[in-house]
Amino acid sequence: MIYQECLKEYIVHLKNRKYSNNELRRKKTILQKWYPLSLILFLPESATLIKEMTMPVFYYRDRVYSNAAARRIRAVQDMIKYLHKETWLNLNIFIEIYKEKYLKNQKDGDRSLRAILDFFRGAGFFIRIESITEKLYQESIRFLTNLKIKNRFGGIQSFMIFCYEQGWLNFNPHKEKKDIYSRALEYDFLGEGVWMDYLRKYISYLRNERNLSPGGIDYRIKKLKILCKYLNLKQISSPSTESLKEFIESKRASGTKNITLAKDVYEAKYFFNYLIKEKILKENPAINIKIKDRFYSQGEILTEKEIIRVIELFEDIIYKTSRFKTAEKMKEYFRAVRDKLIFVLFVYTGLRSSEAGNIKLSDIDSDKKTISVKCKGNREVTNNYRDIYIDEYLWQDLQRYLKIRNYPSQEYLFINWDGSALRNSALNPIIKTIISTSGIKKKISPHRLRGCATINWNLRSRVVTL
Repeated sequence: MIYQECLKEYIVHLKNRKYSNNELRRKKTILQKWYPLSLILFLPESATLIKEMTMPVFYYRDRVYSNAAARRIRAVQDMIKYLHKETWLNLNIFIEIYKEKYLKNQKDGDRSLRAILDFFRGAGFFIRIESITEKLYQESIRFLTNLKIKNRFGGIQSFMIFCYEQGWLNFNPHKEKKDIYSRALEYDFLGEGVWMDYLRKYISYLRNERNLSPGGIDYRIKKLKILCKYLNLKQISSPSTESLKEFIESKRASGTKNITLAKDVYEAKYFFNYLIKEKILKENPAINIKIKDRFYSQGEILTEKEIIRVIELFEDIIYKTSRFKTAEKMKEYFRAVRDKLIFVLFVYTGLRSSEAGNIKLSDIDSDKKTISVKCKGNREVTNNYRDIYIDEYLWQDLQRYLKIRNYPSQEYLFINWDGSALRNSALNPIIKTIISTSGIKKKISPHRLRGCATINWNLRSRVVTL
C-alpha cells in the first residue's frame, strides 16, 4: 500500500478511537506535512521515484494536487532536470547542494524552494509503506529532531505501529525498553585513573562471580565511583583508615546523612575485601569504621481495609469512564484498568518491579493460569524462571486488560495508550499516585506492596465479592 492510503485508514482508526478534532489536526500535521518530506529525502530510491513522475504533485493544506501555478511547476521541472545529471545517495544531500548552487542567488529562490519542498511532500504520499526500513525510520526521526518539529516522535511512532499491526510494515517499530542501569556498566562511565580500573574489574566480578543484576551493580558502582574519584584525586594508592575517615567527613560536610554514609562504608568494605583477594591491597581500611546513629525505620504496608479501599476506587473510576466514548475518557478507562491490574498483581503475588515490568505476553499460560517470571539476578548469566499462579479474581482483571490492549505485536504486557512499553521506572509513580488518590497517608512503593502479599491471606475471599 502507498503512504497516502495507509494514512487515510489511520485517520479513520483515530476517529473510531474518538480523538477530538484538535487532536486529529495535530497528528495530521506531522503525518501530512513533515513525515512524508523526511521519508522522501532519505529514501534511497526516491530520486528514481521522482524522475519517473510525469506530472508534478504538491502538498498544501491537507491535500495533494497537481493543478499548481505555472511558476511552481517550472521550479520543480528545473530541479528535476538537474537531478537527472547525476546519481544521488539521497535527496537530502541533493537539495542542500541545489539550494546552495542554484537557488541562493535567484531573485525568487525562496519561492522556488518552497515549491520544491511542497513537491517532495506530495511525492512522499506515493511511497510504498513496505519500502520504509528501520534505518529510514530512524533517519527521518533524526531529521525532524534537528528541525525542532514539536510532537514528532509520538505521532509518527503510533502511525508506524498501526501500519505494522495491519501487516503493511516489514519491521517492528515498537520502541525497545531502555535499561536504566546500562549507563553504569558502560566503560566510559567511570573515567580514567588507577582506582577506576580497579572498579571496572570489580564490576566484572559482581556480574560473573556474584551474579548480581544490573540494578544491584548500578547501586554499588555509583556509590564506589565517588570514593574512587576521591582516591584518584588525592593520589592515594593504599588507603588507610584515616584517609577513609577524611573522605567520610568531606561527605558529611557537604550534607550527606549518616544513614547514607553507613551504606557507603558498607559497600567500601566489600570492595576493599575484593582488592585484598586480588592481592592489590594488604588490609581493609574500612573494617573498623562504624557510623553512629544508624537507624532503619520499618517500612509501612497497607492494611486489608486500605487495599480494599484502593480497589473500590479503581472500580469506581472504571465504571464511570466506561460509559463515555471520548478519547480522553477511553484513555482514562484504559489506565484505570491497567493500573488496577498492576496494583492487584503486586498485592497478590509479591512481584518485584523489574519482574512485573518485564512480563511479556508469551509468559502468560492461559491453560495453567500462570505467569512465568524471570527471577532476580544477572539475566545474561542465569536462566532461572518461576511460575506465578493467578487466581480467579486476578485472572478476570488480566482478561479485562487484555481486551482493551490494542497492540498484539507489542511483546510486553504492560503498555501505554500509544502502544509503547511501560518502563519499569514508571511503576513506582503509578503506585504512589494510586495511594495518594485513595487518601492513604503512607509511603508505599511497589517493593512495600510485597509485604502485603505475605500477610493479607484472607484478602482474596473479601475482594472477590466486590
